[in-house]
Amino acid sequence: LSILSQYINYLYTIYITSLKYPIMTKHKNIHQGDSGMTWATHKLHKVPKNANIIQFYGVTDKIIAYILVIQSQFDTKERVNESLDLIKQTLFDINTHIAIGQKFDWRRKLSQVESLIIATEVIKPRKFVLKFEKPSSAHINFLRTLIREAERKYYDLPEDLRDNQIQKILNRLSTLAFNMALFQDHEEKII
Repeated sequence: LSILSQYINYLYTIYITSLKYPIMTKHKNIHQGDSGMTWATHKLHKVPKNANIIQFYGVTDKIIAYILVIQSQFDTKERVNESLDLIKQTLFDINTHIAIGQKFDWRRKLSQVESLIIATEVIKPRKFVLKFEKPSSAHINFLRTLIREAERKYYDLPEDLRDNQIQKILNRLSTLAFNMALFQDHEEKII
């Protein structure tokens, strides 16, 4: 699928989910506002828009949008593109799990992430501070920082919404993003 059609599919999924499970605010009068409250999960209770769960949704949405920017602006290597797609799908799955309680095979997902970490591994840098020479690599490294932010926001969620496997996955996704940045930089230098 093209990047635009993936994003349209993402928005359509959110729309369909909002019809089935009221997790999004429905405006009766656009001029009235919504008092700063919104639906957050299948447990059907409203929360303030600055609640931790909404902050987590916001960060993951930002990551997904940023991945789409990276994919539309740069010619990323096949393994990097595969990794970016896995990160997007994993975040969709995590949000779906939190929002509507859908179950996923997190161990399998973690195994997929670990496989891509190995597939994108290049020689480890000797310096702590890295200078990525290619813009695509720098953007992927920035993506890593957004994933770390999502990981921190996840720890702020109520315990009944958290899962140890998801915590591990979020941690490993940032490692994957770091490897992807190094891999992309290394592969672009070779060409």
